[in-house]
Amino acid sequence: EILIGLVGSEMCIRDSFHRQGLHKVQHHSHACGTERRRGMNKRVVDSWLSVAYNAIEKCGISEMKDGVKCIQRTYRSQISNFGAAVTMGSIKSAVAFFSQQGKAVADRPKLLQAMYFIISNGQILTPDEIFKWLCSQDQSDVREKFINASVALKLAMNFYKLLPEKNSDNAQKGDGESE
Repeated sequence: EILIGLVGSEMCIRDSFHRQGLHKVQHHSHACGTERRRGMNKRVVDSWLSVAYNAIEKCGISEMKDGVKCIQRTYRSQISNFGAAVTMGSIKSAVAFFSQQGKAVADRPKLLQAMYFIISNGQILTPDEIFKWLCSQDQSDVREKFINASVALKLAMNFYKLLPEKNSDNAQKGDGESE
């Protein structure tokens, strides 16, 4: 819930910047100077929603239960974790973290593949290939693309029935991590 709040708060901040005419650019001061970071672009997110919907199926995130398309609830919390990791850290570290399953109940590499599917308009790569591609790109541009793709993916998840978490102990936590 806290991570979802952080991502939601960042969206509100960006909206207020946009209303004030500051365009989609935020400035964050770091020890080594000032770095320009772009945020979510609502038009891009809107245009990517149908691709995101398809990515959920093509990347194996959805499943059929009694004739209804469903996804595990943990995917929603993991996509929020990705957004927070990018916002609070770096795109490279977030992609590297999501390249491995770890202890997460949700299949994080599938989420990474779905985000790249959205960015590339239909291409599926392995997590290693995605990381290699990422390293060859302008980092602020890729960061913005992944933020837009993660928001589009989370919104597209609303078209699927959410299934309860597989591990009942974690259902109360809502963190998508297994013990």
